[in-house]
Amino acid sequence: MPNEIQDPLNHKFPPEIVSHIFALCLPRVPQLRDHRMIQDSEKWAAPLFLGAICRKWRHIAWSTPRLWTTVVVRISSRTAKQLRGSLPQLVNKWLGRTGVLPLTIQFSAARLRKQEEGYDEVKSLACLIIGILNRHSERWQDLALDINLDTYAQKFHGSAELSNLRCLSINGAFGGLDLPLFLTEICPTYLKLSSYFSFTEFNVSWENITHIILQYTNIPTCIDVAEKAHRLQGF
Repeated sequence: MPNEIQDPLNHKFPPEIVSHIFALCLPRVPQLRDHRMIQDSEKWAAPLFLGAICRKWRHIAWSTPRLWTTVVVRISSRTAKQLRGSLPQLVNKWLGRTGVLPLTIQFSAARLRKQEEGYDEVKSLACLIIGILNRHSERWQDLALDINLDTYAQKFHGSAELSNLRCLSINGAFGGLDLPLFLTEICPTYLKLSSYFSFTEFNVSWENITHIILQYTNIPTCIDVAEKAHRLQGF
């Protein structure tokens, strides 16, 4: 890769054009409607690679909010031990570069039982990251969760109403929650639930939903959803 002196971008194009080129160079990130989470870490970390080339590239990349609007956090037992001190700071800085743009968030935490090794470390780090994400909840547009729902029930409460939430995907067992997953009612238009659920555990505005995917559910629940979601276009 060119260094700062050899790089033709720095000499031929203004920063506005360079930032647009950067955006075009980013790998395509799967959307929630694609029914896939991001697996390749190089895809979500691509903006960091741009900033590693030289000082001018870093300044342009750090000053281009649309490069940072996809936030992917995966917490395993290993990362909980290795990154406890650095991951919250990284996520906080990442979100700080997004300006006021809508956010796509994919969050997963190892689904461990309380008696399993690493449970406390994973939960502690996950709660720290969730607290950071909550401070930007008014900009959540697409949210995908792969978590133990009974562990993190009502942790995703946000700092404001989740009125801008458009797509929501949840992978995790609902059964037996004492409290709804979200403190406030959510109003997505697209909903995917990869688990059985009860209506008391999931405070969603069904009238707003136009597309829904339900996995591992039963016929009575499907009928109830169809009756509640009056604007449903795809089931």
